[in-house]
Amino acid sequence: MAGGELHLNAYRQVPGVEVMALCDPDLDKARSVAGQKGVPYVCSSLDEALDTQPADIVSVCSPPSSHFRLCRLALEHGCHVLMEKPIFQTLDEAGRIRDIIDRTGGKFSAVHNAKYQYGLQQALKLVKEKAIGEIRQIHAVRMIDGGQDRLAVDPSSWCHTLPGGRWEELIAHPIYKAYQFMGPMRFVHLGMKRTHDRWPWLPADELEIVLEGGRGYVSIKLSANADNYNFIVVYGSKKYLYVDSDMAIDPLSIAGLVRSRPPLHKLLRDRLFSASTSRTILSGHDPHAALIKDFIAYIHGRRAEPPVNWQEAINTLELGLQIGNEIQRHKSVLADVKEGRT
Repeated sequence: MAGGELHLNAYRQVPGVEVMALCDPDLDKARSVAGQKGVPYVCSSLDEALDTQPADIVSVCSPPSSHFRLCRLALEHGCHVLMEKPIFQTLDEAGRIRDIIDRTGGKFSAVHNAKYQYGLQQALKLVKEKAIGEIRQIHAVRMIDGGQDRLAVDPSSWCHTLPGGRWEELIAHPIYKAYQFMGPMRFVHLGMKRTHDRWPWLPADELEIVLEGGRGYVSIKLSANADNYNFIVVYGSKKYLYVDSDMAIDPLSIAGLVRSRPPLHKLLRDRLFSASTSRTILSGHDPHAALIKDFIAYIHGRRAEPPVNWQEAINTLELGLQIGNEIQRHKSVLADVKEGRT
């Protein structure tokens, strides 16, 4: 989905960019997508594509077990790389890729697309203007319906091969969102529990994670037992912001509008607290396309840094690995308790 839909559609929105090839071991799938999207060439491997099709950028959207090999291959063929998360399986792989980047001069960026969402960009603008004072804490919420989530519901999905399963794959988003406000963070605490056995391949269905940044703490709530909603709250010394993909709003100011304009209050209240995440305020705003445009500007020297700098990418990876391993450890403890071994 990430490659054949999100990346491909995003590239098609960028003037002057042509998608040369789609690579997938499932050639029938690649041919089907290529036929729908007008991509001229399909192949079963990146090796074949790079040997036959000249390209400037490779988007790596495969499972993370293949990321190191594909990234190295692309860089050594003179290409620049956009890497989906989790970017690598280990910090050692990341370090080795860093050496290859330095040697080849290739450009690299993780795909932290949600940092380009309109709501987050507006929140960063307000924080920069000191509209909420000094940042104190971040609260991030990511609720999914485990029975409807594409990766969670499929026990054969690659994400379940990660130590933290679906949660390790998902956790990068709230981490890098918080990074925009907090900078580098460290892992502090994980709490998790299993409330039922509907999806036994998930290590838990309710999780709470605490990180610590230079400005304060970040709490992350994850659940597989809710309708889909996704937001963060940025707490400042003066005010706080509710932030989702579409907007950044000071709920305290909304309260002032309630008394004079009930219809507006109802609209905002419904927008703030609805579980639906399918709506968008800015028609045509594609975070993936915005990130790709900035990556191309970086390649051509019009930007000093990639869309996601190395420090952000590595801090997100490191925390994701720590949390995944901690989930795995807690999973073993939960199993011991359930089976009466402790």
